Amino acid sequence: MNYDKFTEKSREALGEAQQMAAKMNHQELTGLHLLAALLKQTEGPVCSMMTRMNVDLKALNNEIDEELNRINQVTGDAGQVYLGQEGTQILQEAEEFAKQLKDDYISVDHLLIGMTVKGHAVKRLLERHNVTKDSLLPVLKDIRGNQRVTTPTPEATFEAMLRDIDLAVSRLGDVLSGVGVEMSEFVMAGESAGAHLALLYAYDQDAPEKLSLGLSHKVRISRIVDIVGPTDFLSFGDNMKTPTSKLSDKDPRKPIRI
Repeated sequence: MNYDKFTEKSREALGEAQQMAAKMNHQELTGLHLLAALLKQTEGPVCSMMTRMNVDLKALNNEIDEELNRINQVTGDAGQVYLGQEGTQILQEAEEFAKQLKDDYISVDHLLIGMTVKGHAVKRLLERHNVTKDSLLPVLKDIRGNQRVTTPTPEATFEAMLRDIDLAVSRLGDVLSGVGVEMSEFVMAGESAGAHLALLYAYDQDAPEKLSLGLSHKVRISRIVDIVGPTDFLSFGDNMKTPTSKLSDKDPRKPIRI
């Protein structure tokens, strides 16, 4: 298997899983070690998907720890941690799933799918939290849309960051609704690059279908507070032909410059 075809986050997770196994005196790197490593990436796609699925991450992490503590320890000169049958099958399944999506790199979401199909103890653990391949696929589609993994750092693309914003805003709207606060419109603020992202996200909600990223926009952004962010290097408005500088002050898409 070509490890150069793994994204940076996937390689980080595999390295973290190997270190974890060595520290616990486990000879074999299992799906449990890999899942624990993925959940340590608290700002990563796996935690985002789990949160979207209302998985209790604290409970899941506690159960992983319990399962890991049941694995026999090997002390003394036991040699290096090796990737056993389960781990190999998980990576092979992840690679196959990446090919099905026509992705160029194997990302952390591919690894998670691999666990739900070829994992042993980790598959049973995920099933107890209602995390299966069938339950993950629609969530993955919502997060990624039609975007493919074409770089080793897909989490760093504008599309990925905008999808993270979409998840956060949608989650906040759900939480507020759950406590009886009905908010149909938000004001979004950002500074510098953050202002850039806020503008891109808000304008996407009114973009023509062929230009839209396909974000959910469950909560509408009514105003943008732009703190020293760029506003005029792209054109927006009807059919993307009206620069923001020419929008009227009453237009809700008009940025507030600070």
